[in-house]
Amino acid sequence: MAVLQAWLFDGWLASLYPERKFKLSHYRLVAWLCAGEVGTVLCFDASRLARNGCDWHHLLELCGLVEARVIDLDGVYDPCRPNDRLLLGMKGSISEFELGVLRARMFDAARAKALA
Repeated sequence: MAVLQAWLFDGWLASLYPERKFKLSHYRLVAWLCAGEVGTVLCFDASRLARNGCDWHHLLELCGLVEARVIDLDGVYDPCRPNDRLLLGMKGSISEFELGVLRARMFDAARAKALA
Protein backbone atom coordinates (compact mmCIF):
# COMPACT_ATOMS: atom_id res chain seq x y z
CA MET A 1 0.00 0.00 0.00
CA ALA A 2 1.42 3.38 -1.03
CA VAL A 3 1.54 6.18 1.50
CA LEU A 4 0.76 9.69 0.28
CA GLN A 5 2.46 12.39 2.23
CA ALA A 6 2.28 16.11 1.53
CA TRP A 7 4.44 18.91 2.90
CA LEU A 8 3.71 22.60 2.65
CA PHE A 9 6.57 24.66 1.29
CA ASP A 10 5.74 28.23 0.47
CA GLY A 11 8.78 29.53 -1.35
CA TRP A 12 7.15 32.82 -2.32
CA LEU A 13 6.37 33.76 1.28
CA ALA A 14 9.73 32.45 2.42
CA SER A 15 11.43 34.81 -0.02
CA LEU A 16 9.84 37.75 1.81
CA TYR A 17 11.50 36.76 5.06
CA PRO A 18 15.16 36.75 6.05
CA GLU A 19 17.41 34.63 3.90
CA ARG A 20 18.18 32.07 6.60
CA LYS A 21 14.56 30.96 6.92
CA PHE A 22 14.31 30.57 3.16
CA LYS A 23 17.58 28.66 2.93
CA LEU A 24 16.43 26.15 5.53
CA SER A 25 13.15 25.51 3.71
CA HIS A 26 14.79 25.37 0.29
CA TYR A 27 17.56 23.06 1.45
CA ARG A 28 15.02 20.79 3.14
CA LEU A 29 13.17 20.44 -0.17
CA VAL A 30 16.46 19.75 -1.98
CA ALA A 31 17.39 17.13 0.63
CA TRP A 32 14.03 15.38 0.22
CA LEU A 33 14.50 15.39 -3.57
CA CYS A 34 17.99 13.90 -3.31
CA ALA A 35 16.78 11.22 -0.91
CA GLY A 36 14.08 10.20 -3.37
CA GLU A 37 11.30 11.09 -0.94
CA VAL A 38 9.64 13.55 -3.33
CA GLY A 39 7.98 12.43 -6.54
CA THR A 40 6.09 15.60 -7.33
CA VAL A 41 6.59 19.23 -6.38
CA LEU A 42 3.25 21.05 -6.23
CA CYS A 43 3.18 24.83 -6.19
CA PHE A 44 1.04 27.81 -7.12
CA ASP A 45 3.84 29.37 -9.14
CA ALA A 46 6.75 27.09 -9.95
CA SER A 47 9.26 29.90 -10.33
CA ARG A 48 8.71 31.04 -6.72
CA LEU A 49 10.37 27.90 -5.35
CA ALA A 50 13.77 29.54 -5.63
CA ARG A 51 15.06 32.99 -4.74
CA ASN A 52 17.34 33.33 -7.75
CA GLY A 53 18.10 31.75 -11.11
CA CYS A 54 20.95 29.60 -9.80
CA ASP A 55 18.78 27.97 -7.12
CA TRP A 56 15.92 27.57 -9.60
CA HIS A 57 18.02 25.75 -12.20
CA HIS A 58 19.65 23.61 -9.51
CA LEU A 59 16.19 22.59 -8.29
CA LEU A 60 15.15 21.71 -11.87
CA GLU A 61 18.32 19.67 -12.34
CA LEU A 62 17.60 17.67 -9.20
CA CYS A 63 13.97 17.13 -10.19
CA GLY A 64 15.21 15.81 -13.53
CA LEU A 65 17.73 13.46 -11.92
CA VAL A 66 15.15 11.82 -9.64
CA GLU A 67 12.36 12.10 -12.25
CA ALA A 68 10.19 14.26 -10.01
CA ARG A 69 7.42 16.24 -11.68
CA VAL A 70 6.77 19.94 -11.13
CA ILE A 71 3.11 20.95 -11.04
CA ASP A 72 1.81 24.52 -10.92
CA LEU A 73 -1.42 26.24 -11.93
CA ASP A 74 -0.36 26.24 -15.59
CA GLY A 75 0.36 22.55 -15.95
CA VAL A 76 2.37 19.45 -15.15
CA TYR A 77 6.04 19.56 -16.14
CA ASP A 78 8.62 16.82 -16.48
CA PRO A 79 12.11 18.35 -16.15
CA CYS A 80 13.51 15.34 -18.05
CA ARG A 81 11.73 16.53 -21.22
CA PRO A 82 13.58 19.33 -23.06
CA ASN A 83 10.46 21.38 -23.84
CA ASP A 84 9.21 21.30 -20.25
CA ARG A 85 12.66 22.16 -18.94
CA LEU A 86 12.91 25.09 -21.34
CA LEU A 87 9.53 26.41 -20.26
CA LEU A 88 10.38 26.05 -16.56
CA GLY A 89 13.71 27.78 -17.15
CA MET A 90 11.97 30.68 -18.88
CA LYS A 91 9.48 30.97 -16.00
CA GLY A 92 12.37 31.25 -13.57
CA SER A 93 14.15 33.86 -15.70
CA ILE A 94 11.01 35.96 -16.08
CA SER A 95 10.37 35.74 -12.34
CA GLU A 96 13.92 36.89 -11.60
CA PHE A 97 13.48 39.82 -14.04
CA GLU A 98 10.19 40.79 -12.33
CA LEU A 99 11.95 40.90 -8.96
CA GLY A 100 14.54 43.28 -10.40
CA VAL A 101 11.80 45.55 -11.77
CA LEU A 102 10.02 45.57 -8.40
CA ARG A 103 13.24 46.45 -6.58
CA ALA A 104 13.89 49.32 -8.98
CA ARG A 105 10.35 50.65 -8.53
CA MET A 106 10.62 50.49 -4.75
CA PHE A 107 13.98 52.28 -4.84
CA ASP A 108 12.61 54.99 -7.15
CA ALA A 109 9.54 55.46 -4.93
CA ALA A 110 11.70 55.77 -1.81
CA ARG A 111 13.96 58.31 -3.53
CA ALA A 112 10.96 60.33 -4.76
CA LYS A 113 9.48 60.34 -1.25
CA ALA A 114 12.78 61.47 0.25
CA LEU A 115 13.04 64.36 -2.22
CA ALA A 116 9.44 65.48 -1.64
